[in-house]
Amino acid sequence: MEIKIGFAKRAKLGNDLSADSYDVAERLKGGISFILTSGQGDPRTAHTVSAMAAKKAAELLAEGERDEKISEKVHAYLYEQHGKRTVCTLTIISVDTAEEKIIISRNAAAPVLVRTEDYETTYDEAANPIGLQKHSKPEMYELPIAGNIMLAFFGEGIKNLGRKTGRTLENEKIFELMQKNDFADTAFIAENILDYFVFLEKNEPNTDMAAAVLSVVTEGEDKPPVGKIFGSYVY
Repeated sequence: MEIKIGFAKRAKLGNDLSADSYDVAERLKGGISFILTSGQGDPRTAHTVSAMAAKKAAELLAEGERDEKISEKVHAYLYEQHGKRTVCTLTIISVDTAEEKIIISRNAAAPVLVRTEDYETTYDEAANPIGLQKHSKPEMYELPIAGNIMLAFFGEGIKNLGRKTGRTLENEKIFELMQKNDFADTAFIAENILDYFVFLEKNEPNTDMAAAVLSVVTEGEDKPPVGKIFGSYVY
């Protein structure tokens, strides 16, 4: 089994700081968790809040906290730091190698797209962000690791794509990118999804954008475990 991650993000045109942040945590009993956050507000506040939330979630996961409790505790942390003045979305994709399952936790409007050898599905049920409301229960899903599997997930800016250009985001276009590339090509796919987002904005992004692709590759030659992450930051 090999876990591969690709990540790409770009700030809104004219901004130096992105509202999107990420972190990666090794799980206490085996596996990894990838955290993607999107802050709201002015660019500096949004960047600060998203970075704080991602870091706090990674710390809790590394300590062995259960995925379903992370958003509650990160929410309490943000509330303590900023009161009711911050809003942040939180998506966590965890690969639990001890139980051979993938755990999806969403406090975000942005969907999670899943591709396997046998099916495709989208998780996009309404989910509240953290930091503002008293309770911010995440939408939770579990998938067994039974063959190759790929997940694509995004920063919250995805909901604003194409508003000023009239170009509509289509999940089918993202699934096409996931289908025509190998499960292992996560970095390439993430960068191509970001290129698609930029196209929707006619090369002048009016929103922050981020795309992450995580794959669990179960087929092929057994190899010693090697940890890698690939990222692309274009401003």
